[in-house]
Amino acid sequence: MTNYVLTDKMKLKETPMTEEEKKLDHATRVYIEMRDERATKKKAWQAEDADLKSKMDTIEAFLLGTCQSLGVESFRTAHGTVYQEIDVTPTCGDWAAFGNWIIKNEAVEALEKRVKKSFIIEYMETHKNKLPPGISVIREYTVTIRRK
Repeated sequence: MTNYVLTDKMKLKETPMTEEEKKLDHATRVYIEMRDERATKKKAWQAEDADLKSKMDTIEAFLLGTCQSLGVESFRTAHGTVYQEIDVTPTCGDWAAFGNWIIKNEAVEALEKRVKKSFIIEYMETHKNKLPPGISVIREYTVTIRRK
């Protein structure tokens, strides 16, 4: 294997790779190959999962329709019990109004507990790395590998 370096005369000069450079190049190549393989397998799994989910949705619709047409909340079969229930999914169309309502009614429990990463990073940048009370951060080095 060879490396190419830019000389002071703006020409590429071929230089042999050291053993350390060969190890690093090999590790980078293997990592990228593994990442590509994972992506390929994930894509195939997602397609298979989507197909299974679609088939399950069709069966769920049939079973829900059966509950409703029979006028029952549930029924049993040799393989399991089927029951219908109402699933509630809240959405918010006006966060300002909802935020004011939360403050007025002291209803903080209406929200889920999670700290917004981008807010904390921005806060730290504008407050000389200080943190709001009760907050701590974990910093760790990560590595990113880009394809050549």
